[in-house]
Amino acid sequence: MHEPSDSALLWDAVRLMTRLLRQATALPGAPALHWRDRRRLAKKRAQAIIDQYNEYEPLPGLHVNGSLTQGENIADVGGVKLAYAALQKALEKHPEERNKKIDGFTPEQRFFLSFAAIWRQKIRDEEQKLRLNVDPHSPAHYRVNGPLSDLPEFQKAFNVPDAAPMVRAADKRVNIW
Repeated sequence: MHEPSDSALLWDAVRLMTRLLRQATALPGAPALHWRDRRRLAKKRAQAIIDQYNEYEPLPGLHVNGSLTQGENIADVGGVKLAYAALQKALEKHPEERNKKIDGFTPEQRFFLSFAAIWRQKIRDEEQKLRLNVDPHSPAHYRVNGPLSDLPEFQKAFNVPDAAPMVRAADKRVNIW
């Protein structure tokens, strides 16, 4: 058994984004997009992920390979957005929990802190150098900061100023779906 090739993963990601865009544009009042336009939009959004992660420099002079890590980065962004939507749905069913703080943190803040905690990691520079060339996963630090810097919900939860490093400019934020 072997892992699928990067091109197969890219094709799967583009097909998934195209399907999600089709569903989104099928909503009442949404403009209908031709399948070619949906595919073009999906590729544009995938390229935005690649560009974002190419900017990250975990070690001096060494950058994340956004093309190599694209599939996992898309999954990280989509996963945290989906999980956050599930939290919001749960809070709608139990509005009394929305303002309930635990250890001084709101449910939204606890959500993002928990997300960050799952990626805590210490890694030696030599190992990081190797992984930057062969691992289809971004370094743990960027698996947290990458998706969260794209989410206005994160910014709002912690009242992070627009110019803070953890907030990407609105025109640079990646929105896969």
